[in-house]
Amino acid sequence: MQEALTNVSKHAGTDQVEITLQTTAEETILVVRDWGCGFEPARRGSGLGLLGIQERVKLLGGQLFLQSRPGWGTRLEVRVPRHAQAPNPAGR
Repeated sequence: MQEALTNVSKHAGTDQVEITLQTTAEETILVVRDWGCGFEPARRGSGLGLLGIQERVKLLGGQLFLQSRPGWGTRLEVRVPRHAQAPNPAGR
């Protein structure tokens, strides 16, 4: 969520953001939605924000869904299995 909010602050050109966090028996779902300038997802810049989010979600066995278009804003949805465990970088 922190990285998504950082992206909104840097790129969206808006201060309106809606955050939804939902937990079911199977998964945790985070949605971050802004009504900023939006962008073409196929033409993402070279920034590491979305890539970092994608890698973190992948490490937890989750999925990232991104919807955006110019003038519409951006909707980022992360779904992570409820019992996912963060990897242990030290291998312990």
